[in-house]
Amino acid sequence: MTKMEKEKNLELIGKTIKMIREQKGLSQEELASRCGYTSRSAINKIELGKTDMAYSKIINISAVLGIHPHILFNSALSDEVVKEGVLNEIKNRYGEDAVKLLELYTSLNDKDKKNAFILINGLVNEKNSQMSSKI
Repeated sequence: MTKMEKEKNLELIGKTIKMIREQKGLSQEELASRCGYTSRSAINKIELGKTDMAYSKIINISAVLGIHPHILFNSALSDEVVKEGVLNEIKNRYGEDAVKLLELYTSLNDKDKKNAFILINGLVNEKNSQMSSKI
């Protein structure tokens, strides 16, 4: 594993820890305390991917968060592998057009994404309104 790959994996693990911590309603201070750290800065560095954690630390943080450690290790899968899996799931559930629509949407800037959402929402509301008037 190259240094760059290792850094990316640490960053992905850190982002996953942060996401789960926030879902559980824990502050960095609370997680640090429960994991035996003396300050929140240790958790902050972990979440930013700046700390190379020993396996025992990953086990400890996982236990405190109430998750299996493999969740953190799986989070280190490459973005392309994850993206491919998500797109395949969308294709299987909603068809190829849904994948194309998502790819088009993600290519837009933030302003155009808002406009696309407004347009699609308007189309759906119009369709629902027409269906209601037929009843």
